[in-house]
Amino acid sequence: TTTLVKSLLQTMRKMSHKNTLIYLCLQIRCADSHELLLKEAPKFGFCIQDCSEQELKQLDSCSWGLEMECKLLRFVVVDDVISGKDKKRSKQNKKEKKKKDK
Repeated sequence: TTTLVKSLLQTMRKMSHKNTLIYLCLQIRCADSHELLLKEAPKFGFCIQDCSEQELKQLDSCSWGLEMECKLLRFVVVDDVISGKDKKRSKQNKKEKKKKDK
């Protein structure tokens, strides 16, 4: 369902940092949800790479994924989207650093 796509992306983003790589294996059961995932991911600071053919063929233990028409998507953090909580923490760190420098 499309209603879960943004929640998934929000959770993934909240749990990631600039060096995070996320692999998501899925079957396209709802074309609208898949399309929305691909469309919305950049808004959450992700670049998506479809590595299904490349990765699933190389891993013997995942060869069943191709037979089941699974997609293996790699999410790479490309934009340092900072949540409100992180912004607050960042401001506090800057204030503390200024105090130390004085």
